[in-house]
Order: sequence, then C-alpha cells, then structure tokens
Amino acid sequence: LRNLLSRMITSIPPNQLSSFYEGLKIFIPQKYQITQPADKINKISSFINAKSDIGLYNRLISHRLRPHDIIINLNKPINQISKLNNGNLNMDFIHRMMFIDSISYLPDDILVKVDRAAMAVSLETRIPLLDHRLIEFSWRTPLELKVLNGICKLILRKILYKYVPQELIERPKMGFGVPIGSWLRDPLKDWAVPKQLKLIPV
Repeated sequence: LRNLLSRMITSIPPNQLSSFYEGLKIFIPQKYQITQPADKINKISSFINAKSDIGLYNRLISHRLRPHDIIINLNKPINQISKLNNGNLNMDFIHRMMFIDSISYLPDDILVKVDRAAMAVSLETRIPLLDHRLIEFSWRTPLELKVLNGICKLILRKILYKYVPQELIERPKMGFGVPIGSWLRDPLKDWAVPKQLKLIPV
C-alpha cells in the first residue's frame, strides 16, 4: 500500500500539487502552513515506503538528485550511516535519528557549510549549542523533555519565551537558500546564457 501511494503521489505534476494545496490552505491554521508544498509532498512520497528507520533517515536527508543517480558507475561512498543497522544502536527511533544526525548530517553538512562560509571571509565562528557540556546534558535529558505532543526543543522554547515574543518562535520553519533560479533569470541571465541560445519559458 505504501509503494502504491508513493507512486500515485509522484505521478501528479508539481503544479497540480501546489494548486491543490492552495485550495486547502484556507482551512489550515497559520502555524501548520508550509512553503513549497509540491517539494515537500514529493519528499514525503519518497520515504513513505522506506524499509527501515535507517533507510527513512537516508531519504529524509537526501536531495532529489544524488550524485550516484546521475553519474554512471559512481560507487556510493561508505559513511557512518551505511555502517549502521537497526541492531547496532540500542535506542528508540527518535534517539537513533538524533544520534545519526550528530555523527553525519551535523559535521558533514551543516557545520562544514558554516566553516567554509566563515573562513571565506576570515571570520571565526563558534557554535555555543555544541558545547560538550550542553551536549552531554541533552543526552541525559529524558525524551519527554525534548519532544512532547509533536512539539520539539521544549527546554529551549521555555527559555526563549522569557526573552522573545512567542509569535516569533511559534511559526513555520523557514529556510534561507540562495535564489539561484531568480539570479539566472534576471541579473545573471546575460552571463549564464550564450547569446546564440534562446530561453524557453517554463
């Protein structure tokens, strides 16, 4: 059933998914509304048929086009996640995902991007929430103090409520990706597209 549902979702064009969501948007509370609904719905379709929690995690963090999908005969690199299986970690699902985040996504993606961006302009950066004492404390903290009824980061939220208006905290998460598409269509169009080529409107 999950395989069938996944194929059904991926068969719907993205513009139709976006239009469908826009029609339902008026019935969805503000704090539950999402941006780029077609991308997120397609992302869901890619992991609802995962065979294991490690497989689910890999799909959650993977981009739609991965290098081994588009490069012929490219071997998938061996990493910490590929060495793990369900029997290696004696943890519940949520803690297992947190642990894998801490040994893979955090150092291999988030932190390396921060470090490269900072070093490019000779800027020293520090990540205070990764102080080893705070990490040790967070791992000792019971799960119900981290996630409760679908709400995460409970302790941080309680602290922030004392100093920051709640409406600035309780809102959908927003990314800050570089608008390459807009740049290539407008200010960088002459640089990106040779004079002899014509852009085809999409």
